[in-house]
Amino acid sequence: MNIGNNLRRYRRERDITQEDLAKVLGISFQAVSKWERGEGYPDITLLPAIAAYFKVSVDELLGMDEARKNEKIQEYIREAWSKRGSGSPEELDAASDVYREAVREFPNEIALMTELANSLSGYRGDEQLTPGCLVEALAVEERIMELSPNTDTQTAIAAIYFRMGQRERCITELDKLPSMLRLSALTRFTRGEEQLKWIQEFIRENLWEVFQCTRFAAPLDTYVFETDSDVFGYTNEERIRILQIGIDAIELTREAGDYTVYAHRISYQYRSMADLSLMDGKTEQALDYLEKSADYAIAGDELSANENASYTSLLMTKTQIQNDGGYTAPNLYVRLMFTPGDGEVDDAYLRERKLLRTIAYEPRYKALTERLKPYYEKVAI
Repeated sequence: MNIGNNLRRYRRERDITQEDLAKVLGISFQAVSKWERGEGYPDITLLPAIAAYFKVSVDELLGMDEARKNEKIQEYIREAWSKRGSGSPEELDAASDVYREAVREFPNEIALMTELANSLSGYRGDEQLTPGCLVEALAVEERIMELSPNTDTQTAIAAIYFRMGQRERCITELDKLPSMLRLSALTRFTRGEEQLKWIQEFIRENLWEVFQCTRFAAPLDTYVFETDSDVFGYTNEERIRILQIGIDAIELTREAGDYTVYAHRISYQYRSMADLSLMDGKTEQALDYLEKSADYAIAGDELSANENASYTSLLMTKTQIQNDGGYTAPNLYVRLMFTPGDGEVDDAYLRERKLLRTIAYEPRYKALTERLKPYYEKVAI
């Protein structure tokens, strides 16, 4: 029985408190509270009075009507699925008739409306569709959105417009979705060059999100995450591996080396990996990562300076080039030389400076600063 939930719902619909109901029934409000928590039930002699007060039947109060309704709905669904058979147009038409009858009996039941829309459109191949099916399916989906707005139904509406050949209206409906869901849908509801463009955008954005999420393992990233040396119980070496996974995600679609703005992010990632190595006293490993950081910083800056740059990697050719000014190499030089610019002296900087000072005497470190120095002088002039 759902009497506790029903009692709470009816009480709130009437905008009365547990104390108010208790006074009407001549009992304690603690008893009402106990019923609503499902820890007990009203005495059978109280049921007619409670039902009369809320102007419902005893069956409705006990939830028996709801149980019977749910069973009837399931009967309709079972019957429709039996008629659907192998999914021929005639069989789907028969299933749709069952769902129409069910929706007439239960006009606000979303599960039934969803199944009706699917029988009219979603379960049918293009060769099985008729304009009438699509128009009716659209009306059903729009009714669902009125009752319970959700992204699945919004996507279904866009899909129907796509199948109607109304591509502009399809895009308009997709624009109502959250960004990543919109991108995913655009890969399916476009064609030709436009579809390829959206496929590439979707791949790029998803791999970028993977990269961003790995930043939690960085020791000094106060911009995205607040972390410390024992974040989530990972060792420093494990955190390095996590950061490498982020780099690998970006490199999956950059076989031609056209990283642009992503080169700068990867450079910063390697810098973080160097810091983690220094925390464990691994000097040579730290220098390896700093050299890689410089490689990506320089490559990214040089590509950013090229106004005619374009992507040549296979899965990036249709996406728009992304540049961010190209100052990563000079910034890395500033960090390595312990000369922060205005506003850069914060706890993260000071912690990193303390780590880097432990290897500043190393020949490889000095060679690295000499390699970066021209890029710094170019923008400092």
